[in-house]
Amino acid sequence: MTKKAAADFNMAEEIRLLLTKDPKMTGREVESALKKKFPRKKINPNSCGVAFSNARKKLGLRKSLGASRTYAGGGSIDVNVLHAAKQYLAKCGGDEGRAFAVLKHLSELQV
Repeated sequence: MTKKAAADFNMAEEIRLLLTKDPKMTGREVESALKKKFPRKKINPNSCGVAFSNARKKLGLRKSLGASRTYAGGGSIDVNVLHAAKQYLAKCGGDEGRAFAVLKHLSELQV
């Protein structure tokens, strides 16, 4: 491969172009778009991920950290709900088992 052939593909620049067109693209979507646009180039997924992350930083794209956060259950919990749960736990003397038992009984009553 000649230097000119290697120089005609700048992964970071191509990723920045893709992200300026669609800032909501994921890393995998960007990688697949690059593979479609440059089918003969070997694209290392790890290098693409690093370039993707750096391009998002350079363009000022960040994940929004609003009032709700996702949790392991897959949904989202409002920060105010977490604060109320913390206060409830404090009222139960910090005993998580007691707090859970009360919540379990409450859910059974609301059937």
